[in-house]
Amino acid sequence: MKSNIAIIGTSTKLNNSCAIDLAKELEINYMDYNEYIEYLTLGSIKEISDKYGRAGLKKLYTDKLRSIRGYSDSVFAFAGGVCSIATDVEIIAEDAYVICLSPSRVCSKVTANCMAVIDTKDKNKQQIMDTILLKLGELSNNE
Repeated sequence: MKSNIAIIGTSTKLNNSCAIDLAKELEINYMDYNEYIEYLTLGSIKEISDKYGRAGLKKLYTDKLRSIRGYSDSVFAFAGGVCSIATDVEIIAEDAYVICLSPSRVCSKVTANCMAVIDTKDKNKQQIMDTILLKLGELSNNE
């Protein structure tokens, strides 16, 4: 059984905020994937992007996704761009329950690997968090 949760969506700020709150609520670890990449490379995301370009940064993001397998009982927050890349979401879903926060439609190839897609349009953060917890409760009842 998976013990990690990944929060993806179009808003990096919302992803991080909900992941932090969820980790506190569940009393498990929190990790920002951008900070994880910075830790692995000993450089900032801006420095990496300046040095290798956007394509290089994207490749690094994808190459390091499987390294989260070494973690358990954690909530990961991913940058907004990951929700548009079906292959990245598929890799993340191998080791985590993926929750997509999106104010609009997301590609069906992405949502196929999500345990929940939560429409954030016209919802405040508390409503989004309540929906996340409800979806996780449904998951635990089904297992």
